Amino acid sequence: LARDPLTAAADLPDPMEREDAESAVRRAQIVQVFPVLEEYRMELIDRRRALLEERLGRKPQVMDSEGKPVTEVQELEIAALRYIVRGSDQFSGAEAYHLDLCREVRNLLAHNEQTPFEQVRRLMEEPGF
Repeated sequence: LARDPLTAAADLPDPMEREDAESAVRRAQIVQVFPVLEEYRMELIDRRRALLEERLGRKPQVMDSEGKPVTEVQELEIAALRYIVRGSDQFSGAEAYHLDLCREVRNLLAHNEQTPFEQVRRLMEEPGF
């Protein structure tokens, strides 16, 4: 990740080439970054299973993106994990920071918006624990 591909695409003189390049960058980000997000989600769940299971057993209930209660730790989405981590003093600052980053990048990618190169670089290079 040496150079921002969106900046490189913006330097193209032909608007059609620029649009094609930007679209290709977004597709590549989806292919490369979504698996990293899922891997981090699963690693966090595996490392913190006991804390997460304990939290799921308390009120208020943790809800998923459709407003349904989460009953199984494996069902926790990034946003729900972030909610739990932000509401607890038993998780590290690195875990909270990385979940914030994951959530922001995930939402941008899911809505087909340009994801800043620096965010993708940090997600791919910085440890989450």
